[in-house]
Amino acid sequence: MKKKKILLIGATSLLGKAVVDLLHDTYEIFGTYSQTQLAFFPYKKIKQLRLDITKPHQLIKIFHSHKYNVVLHTASIGNIECCEQNKKRAKAVNFTATKHIVALTKQIGAKLIFISSSAVFAGVNAPYFEDSKREPINFYGKMKQLSEDVVLKEKRNTVVRISMMYGWNNPSERSNTVTWVIESIKNDKCITLANDRFTNPVWNHEVAKSVKSVIEKNLCGCVHVAGLNTLSRYEIAQAVCKEFELNQKYIKGEQYAHLHQVSRHGLQETLDTSNMVKKIHQIPLSFEKGLRKMREESLYD
Repeated sequence: MKKKKILLIGATSLLGKAVVDLLHDTYEIFGTYSQTQLAFFPYKKIKQLRLDITKPHQLIKIFHSHKYNVVLHTASIGNIECCEQNKKRAKAVNFTATKHIVALTKQIGAKLIFISSSAVFAGVNAPYFEDSKREPINFYGKMKQLSEDVVLKEKRNTVVRISMMYGWNNPSERSNTVTWVIESIKNDKCITLANDRFTNPVWNHEVAKSVKSVIEKNLCGCVHVAGLNTLSRYEIAQAVCKEFELNQKYIKGEQYAHLHQVSRHGLQETLDTSNMVKKIHQIPLSFEKGLRKMREESLYD
């Protein structure tokens, strides 16, 4: 039986890496990258395509070069501070490019899965459900909200909203909270994290499993994917230190209001995972188990 074709936009991203790890044997994956082609396994088993998603002519060429069954859009500027400081670029990457991708996906008759974020909510009344009122308080969240609206105009499409995602990132990509904590402490750097900003962090491989289920069950609409435990950023760092045997003297907890960040962030960002269980049939993984699995990943040791 011929394999289904997936166009994975953002194959080098944290989620893209996990999707390639999980699906490269069962689907024919065409993965895009923006700068550097990746040579290590399992990227050798997919077709890599260079793409600047802000260039419509490049998108058109890639969309019409193969008959894809599914388009998975994971690419974005995910750094909330960067989005706040460069709104023009953030809009081009995080919203305008998404509009083009939605239109092209419709043209070729494929299903689009778009990865969104808990940042679409104000972060004051968690846990948030799929139909909770969206009130983003930073530019990154606003672009995700606009993108969700465009994506969901097509009934066959799916928005997968995720909480704070962690895992081993590709060396060429930005770090996440967990890898940032590990790298900082290994370099004897003192770091301060909010002890009053809460979320339920999710391992990137768990999100990849959810994406696989969305494809196989042909789920449409919006679904939340997150971890089991609600933790503060400081509690997250403490758990990382415990699992990776790092010295906790380098971490400090502080109220978010005292951290002087450029953009605003919600304090309560926990996502409800009822539909993750009911529709995807996936039990949220505890943060402790996620860190343990992450540590056991031999490929990136």
